[in-house]
Amino acid sequence: MGMRIKEIAVQQRGPVEKLKFQPGLLNLLYGKNEKGKTHLIEFLMQCLFRKNKAWRLRDVRTRGSVVVEGLSSKPEKFTPTSRKLEDYWEQNQLELGPDLSRLLIVKGAEVELSEVGGGIDKHILKTYLSNQTLLDSIEKRILPTILKSEVREKIIPVSKGRGPLQDMEELHNKLIRIDELFQRIDQTYSGGQRQALVIKRNIVQQELDKMQNAKKHLAWQLLEKGKQLKARLSHIESEDFDALYDHFNNYRRLQSDIKQQKGQIAKAEQESLFYPWLEKAVDLYRTRLTALPCKPPWILWISALILIVISIGSILWYGPLVSIFCVVSGAGLTGLSIWRLFRYTRNIHKWDELRKIEDEYAKRFHEPLSGLPQLEARLKSMEKANNRLQILNEDIQVKEKELESLSLDINQQFESFLGRPVSYAEWQKEINLLREQQRTIREKLDQIREEWSELHVSESDCIQNPSPIEYNKKKEDELQQKMDRLDQKIQDEETSLMDLKKEIWQLLGILHEDNWQKLIQKLQEERESVLLRYQVLTADILGKKAVQHVIDKLRLSEDENIYAGLKSDMITKTLQLVTGRYQSIRLDDSHILVSDADQEEFDLSELSTGAQEQVQLALRIGFSMHLLGKESLFLLLDDAFQYSDWERRERLVNMMVHLARHDWQIFYFTMDDHIRDLFKEKGKVLGKDFVLIHLN
Repeated sequence: MGMRIKEIAVQQRGPVEKLKFQPGLLNLLYGKNEKGKTHLIEFLMQCLFRKNKAWRLRDVRTRGSVVVEGLSSKPEKFTPTSRKLEDYWEQNQLELGPDLSRLLIVKGAEVELSEVGGGIDKHILKTYLSNQTLLDSIEKRILPTILKSEVREKIIPVSKGRGPLQDMEELHNKLIRIDELFQRIDQTYSGGQRQALVIKRNIVQQELDKMQNAKKHLAWQLLEKGKQLKARLSHIESEDFDALYDHFNNYRRLQSDIKQQKGQIAKAEQESLFYPWLEKAVDLYRTRLTALPCKPPWILWISALILIVISIGSILWYGPLVSIFCVVSGAGLTGLSIWRLFRYTRNIHKWDELRKIEDEYAKRFHEPLSGLPQLEARLKSMEKANNRLQILNEDIQVKEKELESLSLDINQQFESFLGRPVSYAEWQKEINLLREQQRTIREKLDQIREEWSELHVSESDCIQNPSPIEYNKKKEDELQQKMDRLDQKIQDEETSLMDLKKEIWQLLGILHEDNWQKLIQKLQEERESVLLRYQVLTADILGKKAVQHVIDKLRLSEDENIYAGLKSDMITKTLQLVTGRYQSIRLDDSHILVSDADQEEFDLSELSTGAQEQVQLALRIGFSMHLLGKESLFLLLDDAFQYSDWERRERLVNMMVHLARHDWQIFYFTMDDHIRDLFKEKGKVLGKDFVLIHLN
């Protein structure tokens, strides 16, 4: 896949205030003097390539970026301060000895790579087609003393003096001294009883470490279990659970109240059973009773009879006046009685309604009705019961609505805690289970805290990885006691080894260290450090000698690499593509020869200037493809054709169009109107892939 510049964006670079465009395959950037062409190409060089002193670029701070595709699966952005193409290639382990910018950038009017005839010599070929530059840079890193040394059974320095060879000798001697000290330690400190004690102690230490690791893992298990239990407990003991418990108690209290009130309602209904009838009966009874005349009392009839009798007798005894008075009075009472009796008999049917009320009253209340007062007294008693019934019914409706709301809340809370709905019949059971879980979890937490405190392990020392053995407190105590006894015995053995210690102190450069294990460890560390430095230094010297040997062999095959490179498809096909005539190129001693289709060879230095330029450009392209393994790249040409005659200009522009049609991306910067017109005319065949930028 080819490498191509996808986008150029630059701000405040000299005369160029702001420019952003997406290049095509052939890009012409035209502008008169002082319009920013040089600034723009310098910006591209600063973004894409490492700084080259030979460029003599101006130190101008610029904002902008260049986006390149074909380097990886996605476009890469480059800025003046970002990594460069060389960094990307090195990151991808692509060794590039020569400066690739010399191939892809042409500043001025020359396309030659060297100043010799033909613009190319054997040195240039070595640079781009062999590892000569890389080999030279590698060999420069090897000190002359190492290059002059000899390797037989060991490395022998040819000259004395300070350097890696002398450092290696000193490290070797120090290793010998340390090994002698270790031999004495084996004979005195490590030998006999003490050695056996140390071996035994190491075994016990390993067992104790395993047991302590098992304890730390057990502590981690307890800690994790405690965290899980606390999380469960916090869930159960949350405010939501308290609300559930309160709602449940309120629900039971309301149920009890409703049940009690229903009993009161039943009683009030019983007490006010006939209240509507009685209320109507009292009104009717009162109306009928006040509207009906009363039956003449028997006293009127008796009084009239007595007066008549008296009137008859008074004629005989008292004279006519008294008799007349009595007769008139008796006649009046008799008339009043007859009139009242008449009225009574006329409304006798209304009295039947009253009797019906009385009969119905006796039937309903199982007692005779004596009159309106009794009826009113019964109504007043029932009115109290009826009012109480209404109050109870209204109150129970409110409580039943509250009970329904509580039921919904309780069901939602149960689903929150248990993840499932709970029927009313299971409410008490589930709450009891949750309470039991609380009690059980608290007991388990107390047990875990007790077990944790007995382990005496801090939280930071816990080990998550499982242990191959199970922790046993008794076994741990036994191992620790055994360790203590062995340490004491070993300490007793060390009292006779002070002289050896002092020698080790002197070697290590320390003032005092009583602990033999630490001392031996330090001595071992010192030996490892010295050995490592000795090995590294030896390996470095031997490696450099081996590299020197390989470099010597590679230099012998240098010409073969050049011959193979010139015959590669990337070089020959590019030569054919650019020149249209020459098919191949080869090196004959120090002469560069090109051949045409008829196998006729020509010395490059003897070709015409135009032909040399074509070959030079082809080699630029071929070398780039050879180094990067790319089928197509880009070229940055800074008015490279300005000193060419008009015929040569047209040929070179045609060459650029030809390259663009074969997927090479060309950037040509010019202030020349004739070159601009040539590119505009020739670039038409590319359509949208020809981009003209005017720098005003």
